[in-house]
Amino acid sequence: MIFKPQNLALSISLAALFVFSADEAFGMRIIDIGERVKFCFSRPDPGFDKLHGFLKAADAVTSSISGLKASDKTALCSVIITSNDMKDGFEINSSGDVLRIFLSDDLSGWDKNYKAQSALVSAMLLSRFGIKPDSNYGKVPAWMVAGILLKIEMRRNPAMLSGVLVYPGMRGLISDGVQPDLSCVLNNPLEYRDGPAFTLYSEICAIMIDSMARIPKSRDVFMAMLKSAIGGEKPDKAFKTAINDYIISSKLDLSTLPVDQISPERRADIWFEAVIRNSSVNIFFPGSVDFVGKRINELKTVNYTVAATGKDKPAKPEVKACDISDLGKKWNEIENPENVANICLKYFSELSNQSPSMIQAEVSRMAELLGNLKNSDKESFESDFRAAEKKLREKIARLKQVEDYIRECEAKFVPFRKRYSAELKYLEDSGTFTGQLCPSLDSILDKEEKNF
Repeated sequence: MIFKPQNLALSISLAALFVFSADEAFGMRIIDIGERVKFCFSRPDPGFDKLHGFLKAADAVTSSISGLKASDKTALCSVIITSNDMKDGFEINSSGDVLRIFLSDDLSGWDKNYKAQSALVSAMLLSRFGIKPDSNYGKVPAWMVAGILLKIEMRRNPAMLSGVLVYPGMRGLISDGVQPDLSCVLNNPLEYRDGPAFTLYSEICAIMIDSMARIPKSRDVFMAMLKSAIGGEKPDKAFKTAINDYIISSKLDLSTLPVDQISPERRADIWFEAVIRNSSVNIFFPGSVDFVGKRINELKTVNYTVAATGKDKPAKPEVKACDISDLGKKWNEIENPENVANICLKYFSELSNQSPSMIQAEVSRMAELLGNLKNSDKESFESDFRAAEKKLREKIARLKQVEDYIRECEAKFVPFRKRYSAELKYLEDSGTFTGQLCPSLDSILDKEEKNF
């Protein structure tokens, strides 16, 4: 049976409401992407394979973020290919418990159609949180969309190891001591056309999503952020409010000070710094010696609450700072010293896993001293810890010489084109840099490459 264009949308909508076989669905073919997601089209097309893979990954990622169980029911989502003319190549509407996402049958530019991809994942995400996406899909925070799109790409990449999350761009930044600013990430979103900068941005956003998904009752945190965004609240305020509520309710150890002694403005920032560092630099992809040295310097100063000596506790607790090697001498002055030592132990244990293998033993030795502090001789802790730190610093200096030598060799023997392949690919694809700013770039690169 052949349908006229004006009848096609009606037929597609009817097909989306029910699950039919290919023969029963008025000539429509329906593929189950997941339990609640259907992919509908009237004729096969080789270009649909990429979209099919995208939808499978999008269904898995958004379901994971929403924390849904197998028994939970959400709106039936039908992604429908149509030849109808649509603004931006897509339309989104919902009726009752059915969400329909119409996409243009011209998918030639799908891989770079950031607007359509963003709308699709936003609509799917909202429906999983029980929020109608019709006029709200564009209000999903941009950082959340960027993170989801990267996670979809990672899931579809056959080179990725299952269960191993790799963020090479952020590892490079953190290893070089560059810490992204949370407010800038939330309030200044980037898009696909921003090239390599968008890759870094989306890595940051994916790390945030991963970290939030691991916390208890993560669905409540995501729901709070989505509702705030739909209500028109600024992205940074919505994010920081939800994260601060989680930090307070869980009594999360952000530092050696109790969380209620850290300003509300700093809590989310400290949490962000920790998750970015620990997610991008790890035992599989350790940091550089510069990263380790900088982190040791950050951990040397310990803030602590002074223990109250009188009967009445002061209205405002007194906070002091000391060198970490002085914890033994200050033990009786610190309120809850075992907790302070345990938090320091956690930091050094993390750093041990983030360090190059040649210096892991030395970092682990410092962690071991902190772990034994409550049961060891407090007076000898200072000399033991300083000796361990001295040995670590010596190893760091030797390893830095090795790293500098390797970096120098790479600069000599790795061609410029290969070293900056990702950046150059973007510039060449965009057609603006090589065509306008520097038309002779290709010939220059070819000449340079012959020298190696």
